[in-house]
Order: sequence, then C-alpha cells, then structure tokens
Amino acid sequence: MAKKLTVKEFNGIKNLVSVQNNLIYRFEEYSRLVTEPQLRESFQKLCASAKNHKRKLLKVLEVSDE
Repeated sequence: MAKKLTVKEFNGIKNLVSVQNNLIYRFEEYSRLVTEPQLRESFQKLCASAKNHKRKLLKVLEVSDE
C-alpha cells in the first residue's frame, strides 16, 4: 500500500517537476546551440537524465493519487 502524500510533499514534488521542466528546456537549447560535439553530447546526456528524473517524480504522483 502506497503512502498518501501530504500537501507539503505534493507541492515539493510539483516544484521539482517545474525545475526539471526548466532544466530540460535549457539543456535542449544548449545542446542545439553548442558546436563542440563532446559538449553537445554532455548536454544531451544531462537532458536525458533530467527527463528520467521527471518521469520518476510524476510516477510518484500517479501512485499516490490512487
């Protein structure tokens, strides 16, 4: 049985998702602007990592909603 989130925990996760959205946007923008291949690859990896973290945070909200 999943633990119900408190309002404070829910708002904290919402805030983290918002920050992740901002990071994803910036990493995608930087990876398009950068000309050095190694640096572009690093930004793409950071973007993928941020997307994975966001997906996990959203999964926590789905589970607690049941």
